[in-house]
Amino acid sequence: GLVYGMKRGKRLVVLMLSPEAVTELLADCDYYAGALECGALESGFAPLARKMRGAAASIRKQLAKSK
Repeated sequence: GLVYGMKRGKRLVVLMLSPEAVTELLADCDYYAGALECGALESGFAPLARKMRGAAASIRKQLAKSK
């Protein structure tokens, strides 16, 4: 998918993505969240996987609101 742009604020990052890019991003987040649940990640990756899980939930919530 395509990334059209990125805006960074103090506490917020806004990404403009194609639908395909959103699908890819969510698939990556789900993969790492699943690996975290299974205990398949090294301990150094656990904080990142937790953030990815939270980001995926937030993205899905925003997508649900926009429909």
